[in-house]
Amino acid sequence: VASGALQEGDGIRISYVDENDADYFDTNWFNALDKLESQNTQIVVPLPIQAKSSIFRATVNHCELMSSIANRRERVALIGAIRGVTYQAILGITDVAVEDIGILEGIQGDDPEEVLADETEDLVNFKLGDNYTSNRACYFFPDEIVRNVNGSNILLDGFYIAAAAGGRLAGTSNVAMPLTNKTLSGFTILRDKVYKDSILDSLGAEGATVLQPVTGGGRILACRTTSNTGLIEDEELSIIFIRDRVKQILRGSVKGYIGKVQSENTNIAIGVRIKRIMDGLISQGLITGYTGLNVKRDKLNP
Repeated sequence: VASGALQEGDGIRISYVDENDADYFDTNWFNALDKLESQNTQIVVPLPIQAKSSIFRATVNHCELMSSIANRRERVALIGAIRGVTYQAILGITDVAVEDIGILEGIQGDDPEEVLADETEDLVNFKLGDNYTSNRACYFFPDEIVRNVNGSNILLDGFYIAAAAGGRLAGTSNVAMPLTNKTLSGFTILRDKVYKDSILDSLGAEGATVLQPVTGGGRILACRTTSNTGLIEDEELSIIFIRDRVKQILRGSVKGYIGKVQSENTNIAIGVRIKRIMDGLISQGLITGYTGLNVKRDKLNP
């Protein structure tokens, strides 16, 4: 060492580490989502600090799996844009590099020089319709917000809007109340995230739930799921919650018949009870009507 910090005879100590000094890191939150399968929850909001896209994908898959008839634990994933995911990327006009997905290299393809040098390993297609198409997912945009933390303004990823939306939904007793045209507070959206109507329409058609800035927060233009079926019952988030609530209420209403001996009056009694429940849901305003009510014994698994 030329600086003279080490003198002759000082020596250098070398330590060999031949075993892991930390527990296994759950990159895609598989362990967390596995534990969540046993919980009764309706809204899942992942807030990762790395491997964000992978965790979002795993969360959406989790919500679809748990909302199946077999699992009967209906839930919705609220996710959003990562910082750097522009509206052009959401619409599939361009690819962006916002996450390091290479083996050893850093983020490549995030500036013109690297693109011209063909260093584009980390460019990814973030087109919403190609990635998160599901009636169990809601994707919030823009890609960044400003939040005051301990007196300092910091930039956060846009998916933190999902946490604000989840809090708003959890605090609303009426599941039929949509998020459309509601204001979320506690953050600021920069003025450069104001888009013209044609872009807003395109983002909405692609499946994004877009917010525009208002004082002290953002106003949701139209809340929707990322489903592209064109059916309102798949795209309107409040209808998803209503359908889930009806399933949960009906399942709970017939639990008393489990474990009893079936007679010729059982189906009639169940039908009367379910009709009473459905009439109650109409009076609550959750549904407007019902037809074709039919209670019958399962032929395959009586």
